[in-house]
Amino acid sequence: MTWLKFYLTYGPLVGIPSRSTPFNNEFICYGGRAWYTLSRKCVEYIKNFVDSRPEFVAYYQGTVVPEESFVQTILVNSKTFNLVNDARRYLD
Repeated sequence: MTWLKFYLTYGPLVGIPSRSTPFNNEFICYGGRAWYTLSRKCVEYIKNFVDSRPEFVAYYQGTVVPEESFVQTILVNSKTFNLVNDARRYLD
């Protein structure tokens, strides 16, 4: 296993892969776009999750693009919300 990684997609970043992750068969990592619309209930759930799982936040502090996985992983694993995979956005 290589201990040094070079990330050129998001700029010249160098990193050391984490030895462990918060993911397993019951808590899967999901990814998606960095643009999303959240209900108040989703935001409250994320806040409570983050407050109760500091190791999850610590893991994402060392990732290259956390906004493309952090929220999605929390909400999809909750199995509480009616989530829609809809990338339709109007940008001007």
